[in-house]
Amino acid sequence: MSKGIIIGLIKFTDRAAFIKDFASKVPEVITKYGGKFILRQPETHYSEGQTFDLHVVSEFEDIEDAKAMLNSVEWKNLNEHRYKNSDIKTGSFMLLEGGDALIKN
Repeated sequence: MSKGIIIGLIKFTDRAAFIKDFASKVPEVITKYGGKFILRQPETHYSEGQTFDLHVVSEFEDIEDAKAMLNSVEWKNLNEHRYKNSDIKTGSFMLLEGGDALIKN
C-alpha cells in the first residue's frame, strides 16, 4: 500500500470566492476519504520559478483512497469552484504516489 500525496499550487483569480466556495469545504471531503492536510500556506521561504498564492499538500495513507476522492461526486462538484476561481493553466494540481521511485531496493 503506497501513500497518496496531493499537491496543489494555486494562483487565485478570485481569492474570496476560492476560499468561500472551495477551500472552506475541502477539509470535509478529504477527511471523508481518509486524507489529511500536511500544509495549506500562502507564504514560501524560498522559491524558484513561478510564484503561487497558495501551496497545499495533503496525504492519504493509501493512494487508492486519494483516487476515490478525486473521482467522487463531492470532489467533482467542488472542483467547479476551483476551476472558476483560480488560474488552472498557471497553477498545478497533482496526485503522486508516495515513495522514492529513483532508488531501487
